[in-house]
Amino acid sequence: MENLDLREFMLWFFRGFSDKLSAFAKENCGDFNEDENAEQKPECMIIYNKYKELAEAELEGYLKEKGVKLDDFYEFCKKQSASSDRGWTTESEDPPVFDCIVAATDFQQFYPMMIAAKKDQLKL
Repeated sequence: MENLDLREFMLWFFRGFSDKLSAFAKENCGDFNEDENAEQKPECMIIYNKYKELAEAELEGYLKEKGVKLDDFYEFCKKQSASSDRGWTTESEDPPVFDCIVAATDFQQFYPMMIAAKKDQLKL
């Protein structure tokens, strides 16, 4: 992880990666049930797997250039997501950066992100 400059990573994240993840969430949030106790449609797991593929491909390409392994980076993000300093955001309602990345490895974090995207669409 010493090869990774977090400031540089944040610039990369906010200059395009987060836009791709947000667009994906907006385009695919319709199938998600807001009641977390309700059974989710099978399509939700398919959507989650597509999100994982998108996030991993983008991250892996960036991290490979920096000489950082994807698994090591995920572990770092999980620690950051669980800490009191939960990452940076552009707006108060945006999910913290590290939570967006952890969502690619954990459906329990992915689900609230999709519900937030669905609620945003309903406001329009």
